[in-house]
Amino acid sequence: LARPDLSDSEKKQYIGIIKGSSNNLLNLINDIIDLSKIEVEKINIKKTEFEIREVMLDLLSKYSSQKLSCIDLVYDQQEKDYDIRIFTDPFRFKQIMDNLLDNALKFTNSGFINFGFTIKKNQKIEFYVKDTGIGISEDKQGVIFERFRKVEDNNAKLYRGTGLGLTISKSLTELLDGKIWVESELKKGSNFKFTIPYNKKQFTITTSDSVLTNIDIKELSWKNQKILIVEDEDLNFLFLEKLLNTTGLEIIRASTGIEAIEKVRKHKAIDLILMDIKLPEMDGLTATREIKKIDSKIPVIAQTAYAMKGDKEEILQAGCIDYIAKPIKVDNLLAILKHYL
Repeated sequence: LARPDLSDSEKKQYIGIIKGSSNNLLNLINDIIDLSKIEVEKINIKKTEFEIREVMLDLLSKYSSQKLSCIDLVYDQQEKDYDIRIFTDPFRFKQIMDNLLDNALKFTNSGFINFGFTIKKNQKIEFYVKDTGIGISEDKQGVIFERFRKVEDNNAKLYRGTGLGLTISKSLTELLDGKIWVESELKKGSNFKFTIPYNKKQFTITTSDSVLTNIDIKELSWKNQKILIVEDEDLNFLFLEKLLNTTGLEIIRASTGIEAIEKVRKHKAIDLILMDIKLPEMDGLTATREIKKIDSKIPVIAQTAYAMKGDKEEILQAGCIDYIAKPIKVDNLLAILKHYL
């Protein structure tokens, strides 16, 4: 990218390649961490009630934003979906759906990908991701949920991926007291399905359950509100500052946990704190505990690249009300700020 002879279009292309490779590497690391935790039974399952429809629409928004070509991605939404709620781990449930949708996108070059759910009579709810991809021969369907297994087609072209996503999905489904399987025909497509318990009870939806997506930053106005960003990396702070400058927020910065505590003592009207976890001098969780002693009502959002999927409980116990994973995605950040400000 530093070469002076590169055109803007070439630089843009290379940046896209770098971003794609970085995301693939991050996903691989996350998968390996999850698989390791599953093996030593360190995965924490935290069940709660939530609305299925909002998670499904969030997934639709996420994957539709990838500018799919030659593929129609459809959420098979039913009119009654709005009040269907389940009691399970929402994070792990979404992780399973993410893995299945990602798998379908990898192996579908054209046609459609449909996903949705149906309620069964045996107190089960069945979720599915159906595609018109390359399909899986019957003799290979029994091994695709094994780790690092890749299936070859007739042209000896390997399935892309690490071979971990489906393995993790199978383990997570079982931890949620469910079952996962695939129905597929070679060169015609696949239909991945999994079930989890459903007690047929309907609940009243609250505003806090809503998942906010597709937010236009130009429509946001947080004048007279103050946010403390605790971030030791200059580049990360500049990204957040530039993004949020148009919203009218007053932005304060602290570079260490100790400095964050001092800022809270000095500025009495902080509306929200974005707290990096990995900080010099004092880590973000320790700083959060100290800040809560000063003002227990300040909402603290953890931002972290390493306290990932299995460690949300530790973050919440420290006093954070939520967390956002690095690298931070703009839509996710705006959604979480809109929810708590």
